[in-house]
Amino acid sequence: MSLEVLNPATELPIATLEPAGRKETDRAVAAAKAAFPAWRAVNPADRARLLRRPAGIANDTPCGPSGSVWTASGARALRVARAIKTGGFKQSGFGRKLGMAGMAAYSETKNVVISTEG
Repeated sequence: MSLEVLNPATELPIATLEPAGRKETDRAVAAAKAAFPAWRAVNPADRARLLRRPAGIANDTPCGPSGSVWTASGARALRVARAIKTGGFKQSGFGRKLGMAGMAAYSETKNVVISTEG
């Protein structure tokens, strides 16, 4: 099953992603392991500069940044997340209309309790 990626501003397809199987996953893990010694050899200040570059690219897009940070280090995740600008909606409107706050404006909280015994 493939995943179609839509432009949030126009809702037109921009890419189709095919699922990754075991072979593709193993290849990605092997590539990351092979690259790690060279990455570790890079000066920490240069690594920080390189990690800020994707944040700058995301901030410059018409629809604004969206994505996730995957790392075993919570501190690294916070540093990258803090580098991404927030507070604007740009063309996507997701933060306003389709974000949690926007959805809450059209929602009513209800609680349902179901007994699983007797």
